[in-house]
Amino acid sequence: MLAMIVAAAFGMAVTFRQRRRERLFLLVPVAVYLAVCIHASMNVSVRYLLPMFPFLLIAVADGCVELARRVHWVKYALPCLIVLHAASSLHAYPNYLSYANDLWGGPAQAYKYLPDLDIGQAYPEAKAYLEWHPAGNCWFIAAWQWDPSFYGVPCQTFGLYLPHQMPPRVYGTVIVSSTLVTDVRLAEGELAAAYKNATPQDHIGGSALLVYEGDFDTRLDAAAGESGLAMHEFSAGQLSAALQHEKNAVDLAPESALTHDNLCILLAATRVDLAHFLSFCKTRLARLRWQASDTGTPRIYRRKKWFQVPSTANREML
Repeated sequence: MLAMIVAAAFGMAVTFRQRRRERLFLLVPVAVYLAVCIHASMNVSVRYLLPMFPFLLIAVADGCVELARRVHWVKYALPCLIVLHAASSLHAYPNYLSYANDLWGGPAQAYKYLPDLDIGQAYPEAKAYLEWHPAGNCWFIAAWQWDPSFYGVPCQTFGLYLPHQMPPRVYGTVIVSSTLVTDVRLAEGELAAAYKNATPQDHIGGSALLVYEGDFDTRLDAAAGESGLAMHEFSAGQLSAALQHEKNAVDLAPESALTHDNLCILLAATRVDLAHFLSFCKTRLARLRWQASDTGTPRIYRRKKWFQVPSTANREML
């Protein structure tokens, strides 16, 4: 497909003067719509660019035909390119959401270059994969709100939006959403920290899901699970239980800025142990929320707050 796009660009450039009106009819709407999308506040995923595709496909076909009329060998090369493109597409079936050109490694390597390849579409494939590759001890770390167990995946499930507990160390098969592995946000990155430098043993759904085997330090995941349970208890009005879960999270991952952040907010929101709140938050949170990069440039990580501080006094104290 990339080669056909290059050929089409040459073909349209050669014949632009002869068919200027037709070319402008195809290219001007694309340019205007692309400019609007670039400056729009909502710019998530390629779906917003789909209205451009009919114009671009017609332009590519037109440019290829014009080039084939003027260069003799192109008329033989174009059918070969079409067959190769069809073969690449069939090879990726049905995992088109994680498609990547075979020159880039194909769908299995797409997660290295593209974010958000997993939106839950590969859960049925994960069930089929585990039927062919049974795992005695299996964990599934999801990136979304829906639980993979709803699809019959025979694993213990865990995720940022799934308030389940997880042990601080896991041995066995771990299926991880590639969305978490490639995410640069702190909360998502901590869930996949144990796997970022590991090599996946297999891929599911192209590379929507990554399969890891081995012994993993999952203290950050365990801490996230405790924080999720703290959120759940706080929403149910169980303030003491919520505070205990968040303290467990800090004990599991004292190096995590998020656990300290959530504990400070929870202490303020519940008005529990204010002396501890003042000393703890002023000394630790101020230091932990500034993470120094390799170059020494400070970075601030932000996250949606789970615990709402109800009073003006507490807000001022924060």
